[in-house]
Amino acid sequence: MDLEQMYERCPHNNKLLGVSILEGWEFFINSRGVANIIMSENSNVYGIIFKITDRCLSCLDMHEGYPSIYQRDELPVKFGDMTLNAWVFIDKKSIDKGKPRTNYIERIIVASRKFKFPKDYIKHLESFYSKKI
Repeated sequence: MDLEQMYERCPHNNKLLGVSILEGWEFFINSRGVANIIMSENSNVYGIIFKITDRCLSCLDMHEGYPSIYQRDELPVKFGDMTLNAWVFIDKKSIDKGKPRTNYIERIIVASRKFKFPKDYIKHLESFYSKKI
């Protein structure tokens, strides 16, 4: 959700579409200190959706450690009144909860505020951070 990082990784190969919702999944910080999601019937994950090229996807694969660290699944997300299939990176091995790496969750929280995610969802993100941002 860090736009600056996305534009560094895929400077001319992406287009920001906006906020999307992955229903039936929950965001957490895993034991490696990074973002992950796990199926959870009564939860939703809010995120940012981009339209990307195959070249951008290959670049993201490299940065996310696909396929050795993260797996990449194509899942349905809500985008406005539409449902779109989106690539989602999931670490299926590191499913234990942990503490975020330094300055990691802060960037996610800043983006969630910028894109006006629901307040309850932002509070969930803030629960992984001990200081007020």
